[in-house]
Amino acid sequence: MSVPLPDQYAMYMDRAEAVLLDLRERLKDECYRRYIIELGANRLLDGYELYEDEMYKWSCQLRQVNMDEQLSDYTVFGTSEP
Repeated sequence: MSVPLPDQYAMYMDRAEAVLLDLRERLKDECYRRYIIELGANRLLDGYELYEDEMYKWSCQLRQVNMDEQLSDYTVFGTSEP
C-alpha cells in the first residue's frame, strides 16, 4: 500500500492531537510507565557500545530539542494507523 505525502500530512494534522491525548491517558497507567522505563533501560544498555555517554554531553537546549523530536516521532507513528 502506498500513501501519498499529502494524504499522510492530512492524516497527521487530523490525528496528532488525539495521539497526544491518548499518550497522556496511557501515562496514567502504572504498568505502562513501568514498561516505558524498562524499555528505556534496555535501549540505554543496547545503545551504549555505539553512543557511549554522548547524550550526557548535550546542552540543556540540545537535550530538549532531541526529546521534543522523539515525542514528535511518536505522534507521526501514532497517526499512521489506517
